[in-house]
Amino acid sequence: MAFVLGGCGGPSDGRDLDASAGGSDGSRDASRGGGTAACSPSTLQDTFTAAALDNAAWRRVGVNGWTVAPVDGRLAFTPDPAHNNTRAGGVRSIPTMNLTGCATWLEVVRTFPPGHPGELVVNVSTESGATVGAIWVRRERVVTFRVYQGSSFVDESVPYDAVMHRWWRFRDAGGELAIETSPDAQSWTTRLQRPHGADLTAVKLWLSANEASISAGFDGPLFDNINVVP
Repeated sequence: MAFVLGGCGGPSDGRDLDASAGGSDGSRDASRGGGTAACSPSTLQDTFTAAALDNAAWRRVGVNGWTVAPVDGRLAFTPDPAHNNTRAGGVRSIPTMNLTGCATWLEVVRTFPPGHPGELVVNVSTESGATVGAIWVRRERVVTFRVYQGSSFVDESVPYDAVMHRWWRFRDAGGELAIETSPDAQSWTTRLQRPHGADLTAVKLWLSANEASISAGFDGPLFDNINVVP
């Protein structure tokens, strides 16, 4: 399935998260901020069940050394075995999303293997290309959450857990960007929430994978369920 109208989940009651409902790592339970309120006027949804990448929904950007295409109902970054240099690039959504008062999320099925010299990055950016928020996993198996505030940014990092961090979400929280994770797309934990000052009425989603050195013999990253809860 490619992109359709509606379906972007966000706060169902419009309330901000209670900072007192926190975990020992500084995270906050975002379950009350969940729901399935539709983004308006349109959003991106994809379950990658088509035989090829929908060129009306996604544009490949700077792809080098990967084949980026749907494989078995997931978006796969498949390493080119004949490529003898580092790999980089990914896809950026073509239709914009109005993220005001709602959210965009995806399922991260697989990152790089432990110790692999790779970095998996997902970000939301304005139509002009300015990054608003980002999540990435590095070879040290650390996941970092970042909110950009003009020319500066705020980071939080925790050890990566493939189960607890399987779903990633960017949510508008009344002028702040909340970056959240979930094991099941039902119960969400806020990892970082900060003011951003960006215009969220037309944002795009980037999915990318990069390598710091040449490697071979590994399964590439897999993404699925863009703004869809199975």
